[in-house]
Amino acid sequence: MNLTFLIGSFLLHLGVCRGDNRPFHRNIPISSLYEQINGDVLECCGGLYEKRRLVSNRACVQRPYVIIRPRRTEDVALAVSFAHRYNLEISVRSGGHGYTCNQIKEGSILIDLRSLNRIELVKTPKSSTGLAAILGPGSTWGDVQRKIPLSVYSYPHGQCRSVGVGGYILGGGVNWLGTYNKYGYGAEQVLKMRIVTANGTVLDLYPERTVIHPKYPHEGKKVVRPDYENDLYFAMRGAGASYAIATEFLYTIHPTPETNPAVFLVWIMNKEDLWKLQAAGTGSRKYSISINNEFAGDFWNSFKTRIVYKFLPTVLTSLKIIHRAGDTPLFVTITDISPNAGEFTDPVEALRYLQSYGVNLVFSNPTLVTVLDKFARYLYEMNIQEQEVQPAGDYNLAGVNLGGMADTQSLEEVFFRHRTFGTKRENNQMFRSLGCDYCFWTIHFRNRQKFLDPYHPISTNTDNNLQNGVDSNLVCLFKNAWSECPREVLRVKKSMEDVLHRRRLSYSKYLNFPSCDSDDWMLKYWGDNYNQLLQIKRVWDPDNLFNHCQSVGSTDNSCCPFTLDKFYPRPPG
Repeated sequence: MNLTFLIGSFLLHLGVCRGDNRPFHRNIPISSLYEQINGDVLECCGGLYEKRRLVSNRACVQRPYVIIRPRRTEDVALAVSFAHRYNLEISVRSGGHGYTCNQIKEGSILIDLRSLNRIELVKTPKSSTGLAAILGPGSTWGDVQRKIPLSVYSYPHGQCRSVGVGGYILGGGVNWLGTYNKYGYGAEQVLKMRIVTANGTVLDLYPERTVIHPKYPHEGKKVVRPDYENDLYFAMRGAGASYAIATEFLYTIHPTPETNPAVFLVWIMNKEDLWKLQAAGTGSRKYSISINNEFAGDFWNSFKTRIVYKFLPTVLTSLKIIHRAGDTPLFVTITDISPNAGEFTDPVEALRYLQSYGVNLVFSNPTLVTVLDKFARYLYEMNIQEQEVQPAGDYNLAGVNLGGMADTQSLEEVFFRHRTFGTKRENNQMFRSLGCDYCFWTIHFRNRQKFLDPYHPISTNTDNNLQNGVDSNLVCLFKNAWSECPREVLRVKKSMEDVLHRRRLSYSKYLNFPSCDSDDWMLKYWGDNYNQLLQIKRVWDPDNLFNHCQSVGSTDNSCCPFTLDKFYPRPPG
């Protein structure tokens, strides 16, 4: 964390604007952009600029020199060429979700893609299903779901509806409520994409060819065959922000509804209970299973939701007292991922499946289970609607994501014994004493049913296409940047990773939930693909125009807003 970031963070929290950064770029003719760009050009630091600058993560306090909101691919190309000519940093945003503030840099040209928001369902022989969507990177998954409803169609998408299409796909794209185990990564669904490279050239990327559009009227199109050193189709699907700006995707759509999970309350009192759930999660081609541990307090604001969350901790604590075991019951989702599954997972059928593996259920009466399932789905829908309209910049983010683990060994100490996040916690409000406003912890049992096109893999670390395994994601939101909340999350991370290293267990990390404390982050994100990614970077972006925290070729191990060793300074007094 550099000095500018620290000072800026402190002043922002005091409500002080750092002021105009234009003196740093006095000789750059920004006025020419107004004439060239078909879209908004906003210089620092007016009201509309401030509104457009905000991203989801409150820790992202950087101020771009100018914000450009293009309406066409050609506008993006002009902006990139301008930045390249005047040696300016570039930052790019779609939805604006980001743990490491990759989408916004101090003194940069920020290219805001939210006006590139086309959504169109098309028939195409390029898709194995005959259907695909043309998606602009600036659309959110909420926008996509309203145009291509999940009651009719299915496709991998961001779990939060406010997540942007571009960042989700380019970072790999996972969804642990069922679509990942059924269809794989979002990046695997990309059939074609249009991009702008570091020198402002427009390219169309296909699995078998790269089409280079002419920059000047006297030139014609060129076609390049991908090889080990220049395969941008491979690089963009998993590490895309390090190479170019995507302005359009052709994305596979499945003509069957997305199946909603059934929800159960379970007791997980010891390792044997946890192992039974893992066995159930990987024991059938029909189901995908996740453990979901939510710490909400009064985070949700809608009237009905607040009533539920006012009494839910008391209900869970009462169940714990009645059970006399000292463990908090947890919610488990189980999703039917069979090819012809309908819109809803049958809770009674799923109940019998869990019972066949000896899962320790809080309720096993089919009527009670059905009522709980309907109530949980209703509550989830209210929460996901509220999350979509939450104001940007309200909360800081800290998290730990570990994937591709063979089993739950590294998680068990925290899962059972941690005073805040463990099942044996004293109550469900312990997270507040750390200064956390909201946390969730998902443990997902990987049970992949489909592997797409082995001849054209994505660059994400897929753990060598691991079919069965364990993924864990703990995320906390907090307003007070110097609270204990981020420190505790990262202590949890260190505890888990220490077990993995001590026992020499394999694991991966996911670029869209990054982690800044280990020196081998690039291998955790991209695995054995990293050497090839470096070669491709040298061909298409030799000057490293597209760089950000933990991009391909970066060596900065402490660029995240929150790491184990570098935090916000304590407030004075």
